[in-house]
Formats: sequence, C-alpha cells, structure tokens
Amino acid sequence: EVTLMDPVSTTDISASQVQIAPNPTRGWAHFTDVQPETVTVFNANGQIVGDFKPNGSSIDLSNLPAGLYWLKITTAEGISSARIVKE
Repeated sequence: EVTLMDPVSTTDISASQVQIAPNPTRGWAHFTDVQPETVTVFNANGQIVGDFKPNGSSIDLSNLPAGLYWLKITTAEGISSARIVKE
C-alpha cells in the first residue's frame, strides 16, 4: 500500500541572481548585492565540502581542490544557488 502525503513545507531555491567574483577563483569568492547568512558548498557528487557563516560578503575556498562547486546561499530574503569554479 502506498500513501501519498502533501509536503509539510517547501523551500524555494531560486536560480541565482547572486553574482560571485572572481569566477573562476583561486581562493576568495566575493558576493555582490547580497549579504549571505550561510553558504554551503557542494562538490560535483553532491557532497557537502564546506559550510560557511560569512563575516561579510566573502568566503575563502582556498582549501578546496580545483573543480566545479555548487553553492547554496541563504540570506534573509531566501535561498539561492550558484556555481563556482575553483582553479
């Protein structure tokens, strides 16, 4: 027997209006027009490889190996996603 249930809540993840520079980066990534509360970094396999509480509008990715990463950016206005390349 299968019971279908309505979700209790949903979270909208918008296509990113967040701008990140430089992209690609060798270390620091700076967000423009947004003040992130938290930034979660995922690798290409969907694993969390970093979780930041920025003290401003920048995060340091220098400890990550080169590759493509997805960012989940939580702000007071909601959640956005973006991708960044680490050289």
